[in-house]
Amino acid sequence: MTINTLKKAGAIMRYRSPYRNSLRDGFYDKEGYLNGIFATPLVFIFNAKLVNRKEAPASIEDLLNLKWAGKMAVDDESFDWLAALLDYYGEAKGTELATKLGQQKLNVRRGPTLLTQLVAAGEFFVEIDGHHQEAIAKKKAGAPIDYNFPQPFVPAKSLIPIYMSSRPPHPHAAALMADFLMSKKGQEIMSGHGRWVGHKGITAKGSDDIGDRKVVIPSPDKWGDRYQELIGLYNKLLLRQGGS
Repeated sequence: MTINTLKKAGAIMRYRSPYRNSLRDGFYDKEGYLNGIFATPLVFIFNAKLVNRKEAPASIEDLLNLKWAGKMAVDDESFDWLAALLDYYGEAKGTELATKLGQQKLNVRRGPTLLTQLVAAGEFFVEIDGHHQEAIAKKKAGAPIDYNFPQPFVPAKSLIPIYMSSRPPHPHAAALMADFLMSKKGQEIMSGHGRWVGHKGITAKGSDDIGDRKVVIPSPDKWGDRYQELIGLYNKLLLRQGGS
């Protein structure tokens, strides 16, 4: 969400890399300032001993079932999660869903690693904004957790972009580095480290593949100037309605 601040300050310039055509929707802007390399899909992580996979929540609407009240956890700074919800459903319906979810007595903590550890320990049944790579790592390490990609869309956060300085001392070297990071070879390296990359031609192997699911990366153009408003909405709708 820092792109608007950087543009207004004149700190970055446009760079229309030829590799932008290979990036997924949301990984680049129309003007040429934003070139994303990887992002973090947010998934529902649940304790596999406490929750049968057949009964695990698979959609935002599932989270509103009263049986999950007081049993779900959320990060206290998951602002991108709310932004993606509002972008997908529209602000009226998105606000309504977030309000209902906030009434589910959410357990609030800070940090995706801590939250996933607490779910694995059985303190909470479900983490609603778990980081995909955290889920993969903990599950492979033998933790009693599993996860679902939310339906009908997967929210994503932490888009990691390449910004080109408006006055780079070595502009051609900077362009080469940016091109490599967006190239298929560079993206394959990052994918090999468990990242969900921007290149449309690269998917994870096996069950960890996000497939053709709709992924929503919050719009930096929309939320850049409204970030303080977004934080206020998050605190009001999700954190101040009985969460602990």
